Amino acid sequence: LLQRQRTPDPAEALATIPTLSPADIQTDVPDRTPRIETKNGVTVLYHDTVKTDGILYLGLIFDASDVRAEDIPTLSLLSEFIGELGTAKTDARTLQRVIRSELGRFDVSLRILSVPTDSTHAARLQIHVNAAVLETNVSRAVSILSEVLNLTDFTGADRILEMLQQDKSDMEQQYIMRGNAMASNRRRAYQTTCGYCDDLASGYGFYTRLSELVADFEGHFPALSKDLERLSRTYFHAGRLTVSVAGKLPDEDLFALFSALPGTPVAQTYATFEPLGIRCEGIRIPAGIAFSSTGANLLQQGLTFSGHWAVAAQLTELTYLWNKVRVQGGAYGAGFGARPSGQLFAYSYRDPNPTRTLDVFNGLADALNDFCDSGEDVERYILSTVSSTEPLKTPK
Repeated sequence: LLQRQRTPDPAEALATIPTLSPADIQTDVPDRTPRIETKNGVTVLYHDTVKTDGILYLGLIFDASDVRAEDIPTLSLLSEFIGELGTAKTDARTLQRVIRSELGRFDVSLRILSVPTDSTHAARLQIHVNAAVLETNVSRAVSILSEVLNLTDFTGADRILEMLQQDKSDMEQQYIMRGNAMASNRRRAYQTTCGYCDDLASGYGFYTRLSELVADFEGHFPALSKDLERLSRTYFHAGRLTVSVAGKLPDEDLFALFSALPGTPVAQTYATFEPLGIRCEGIRIPAGIAFSSTGANLLQQGLTFSGHWAVAAQLTELTYLWNKVRVQGGAYGAGFGARPSGQLFAYSYRDPNPTRTLDVFNGLADALNDFCDSGEDVERYILSTVSSTEPLKTPK
């Protein structure tokens, strides 16, 4: 079996695998550039070219880049609690029934975005509130959004504790089922501000804060409740808002939404926290398998990202890592990625021997040099790279 695994497939067998050529790829790309207007001092992006079939897709984007690092875990909780907790007008169960019956979609999330600069020490934090509603029911949707953004009640200790406990349990399951993503998230916190913020919002730093809250909920809850209220008042603010519209949104409904929010202008900025710094860490999980991740940042090496890096990552994942980590090492999977932010990273999935895998990762440069020396055509790897970066676009 080992001999079979280590023997390259014959060229005639590889030639039977169906492949695409550049001629098979559609080159006519529809123009999706939004029309930009300013209404009452708020930037509004109108996606006029998107067909929505009578549905309004509304996105409210609140800039939160000036948040303090210690508030990021609570800001992440705030985004989760909106629409799940009751308000000053409506109890939680009734509110959720109203949302499900009158909105086709409603979700709130904290997003951490890398900034397209030559620095790894800048990030943008945004709270995204997304809703979909029939164009005939827009006024009601605006009323619901105004209520949850302005009047959510953060004093319900029992419900908040229940959600914190569920979050902690879900994250512990994720460490077992998707430990590669969790490890990669933590590794990014060593190197970039964006990664550090992600860690505090949804990674190991967030899990640490959850554990503290659950372990002594009675002691922490009064301050937590006040912090949630403070952050809600600070960031659900028209002066921080950008609106995205696909479908028909009458100006009167748009202005009604604006009038429901505080409106003084807020200066835009970037988060510039220091990353954690390079570390070698291990997180113990209750499982018989493991996950590994390692990586670097191009910008910190004086390099810049280009499509060449993405293709190099794709071809080494499909050749070297597939054979060394999955076929020979027994892991369920392995990958290598390159991102425009400069991140280069390798990982293994459900790996019985992560220590060996880290040694394999150290051979990536030699493997790439060997591939270049082989003269193998790189076209199919270019096509597979493009397919992974061109997702299907929908009104959402």
